[in-house]
Amino acid sequence: MSLFGGKFFGGKKQGASPARRAHKQRRVATHAAAAPAMHLTQVPAMQLTQVKAPASKRDAKVKRDSKPVQWRELPLKAMPVLAVALVLGLLLGGWKLLDYVGSVPVSRVAVTGSLLHTDRNLLVERVRPLLAGAGFMTVDLQRIRNAVLELPWVADVSIERHWPDQLIIAVTEQEAIARWGKDGLLNRTGEVFRPQPLGDVAQLPLLFGPDALSSEVISRYAELHDLLNEQKLALASFGTDERGSWSATLQNGVALRLGTGDVLKKMRSFSRVYRTELAPQLERIAYIDLRYGNGVAVGWKQAEPRAHDNDNRANSNDNNILKPGVSGHG
Repeated sequence: MSLFGGKFFGGKKQGASPARRAHKQRRVATHAAAAPAMHLTQVPAMQLTQVKAPASKRDAKVKRDSKPVQWRELPLKAMPVLAVALVLGLLLGGWKLLDYVGSVPVSRVAVTGSLLHTDRNLLVERVRPLLAGAGFMTVDLQRIRNAVLELPWVADVSIERHWPDQLIIAVTEQEAIARWGKDGLLNRTGEVFRPQPLGDVAQLPLLFGPDALSSEVISRYAELHDLLNEQKLALASFGTDERGSWSATLQNGVALRLGTGDVLKKMRSFSRVYRTELAPQLERIAYIDLRYGNGVAVGWKQAEPRAHDNDNRANSNDNNILKPGVSGHG
């Protein structure tokens, strides 16, 4: 009796057929031959590297410290060095250029400005000796400016270099607004200057006084000028003496005796009296004394009859003015 190809004898299973045993032996031999190769191929890569000899400590440190070269960063790192080299090159070139330009002499001098009293040619001749031996960049401009300022009518000077060999001298002349004493002039800031000769200045008003008071004189003159202009009058002269006593002369020759104190206040009093009393008679008046606190004294060119003196004195009390023939001193 057989079951699934096997035979039982006496209830026990008998062995397989010879063909099946041969086939089983071939399978076992095949697995035994393939097992060692399969075992080697299944070993992980990490386990294979662990069997290598460990590197020395120095080699390990070199590997840690070494980095690949970043070629893109080289231009950025080189820029500071290139900038320093460029600046040094420019400085060296500029120094050589300055040395060359400094050795070029000044060959032309131009004078600008509205000059009414200063001779341009005379000014250039005064500057020329200061250019000898000096270069375009080394010439002393301040020395030239001081020399030009010494000219009598020069108020201010500015000098500029004009490439490659020219100096431009801009001159501002004094503007005289009044004569000062016998030999001087006054500018708009009240400074005294004494050019010789004075030139044609006869049409200017005459101011006088100590030089230290020139600014005060011109300031008061400006106030009186505006006040008298309202009455169509003008000053021919005005000033003070060493004691501080002021006096003036109108253009028609009438002298004004102002004394000390508030000159503007006294001139306002004169303006009121002139407008009400003196305007029609101004051509007959020699002087007007304003040194009184309650009126003025008038000196006439021709004396009036003595019979009128008492009436004139009476009228002076009413009109706050002393009439012809009466004079006083304050």
